[in-house]
Amino acid sequence: MATILTQGLYAKPRRSSLTGKFIPVASLPELAEEALVNKLKIKVVPSKALERYNSGESTQVPTGRVIAVKGRVSRKMAYNGKSIKFEYVA
Repeated sequence: MATILTQGLYAKPRRSSLTGKFIPVASLPELAEEALVNKLKIKVVPSKALERYNSGESTQVPTGRVIAVKGRVSRKMAYNGKSIKFEYVA
């Protein structure tokens, strides 16, 4: 059994100890970044929010659901109603 992220992208599942349902082994941002780099060959860079947080300009911790990419992504990656947003960087 596999967890579907988007058409053609699947994640290895494990059974949740809390609910007993199948969930992905890794988090959604980790799975999306891995799929972008390895399968779709799209370069991933730190988002603006992550750069501001790391430089100390902001105290808000980024959620990780925004991934900055160099290139065009035409597919939506989501699981269980939660999706990844893409920030395009030149």
